[in-house]
Amino acid sequence: MTTPPTLPKSRQRLILAVLMVCSLLIWLDNTVLSILLETLADPVRGLGASPAELQWATGAYTLVFATLMFTAGALGDSFGHRKVLAVGLVIFAGASIWAAYAGDAGQLIAARGAMGVGAALIMPANFAILLWTFTGPARATAIAISSTSTGVGMAAGPVLAGLLLSHFWWGSVFLSTFQSSCWHWLGSS
Repeated sequence: MTTPPTLPKSRQRLILAVLMVCSLLIWLDNTVLSILLETLADPVRGLGASPAELQWATGAYTLVFATLMFTAGALGDSFGHRKVLAVGLVIFAGASIWAAYAGDAGQLIAARGAMGVGAALIMPANFAILLWTFTGPARATAIAISSTSTGVGMAAGPVLAGLLLSHFWWGSVFLSTFQSSCWHWLGSS
């Protein structure tokens, strides 16, 4: 393994900010669906999803995400973490649009699974880039700061979903994650 080049502090801060948004997206989207369950079960305002379909819509994201993380890390090692991160963001953004406009519970479940694929590609690449960018004491600080976005994402997901659901239709929750991932992807280019 080669020694990473020392980047200017401003570039390191930008990279850390981009990585934090990635992590925030992953964990935010992991929790937003919990607020939508009642609406998604409603046949008029939602999709008329059964309890089993709601469980699958919730679990598909986490199941795929957890299952593919090791493979995604190996892909990053083989093809480059930045490329894998960018592909993950594209998949995540596309799947977010798909979820927002899902016509039935089956489509929502499939879209959530695809979002899990994107998240699985993002997470290991995110950490590898963080470790490559920072060295010494700055690395510990960067890891602590980046880890904070996990907690913020998990706490903010239900709050954001509730705010969006009170003003817009249920699909707006997924469009907000799409917009964030597009902003992030453009910022990392």
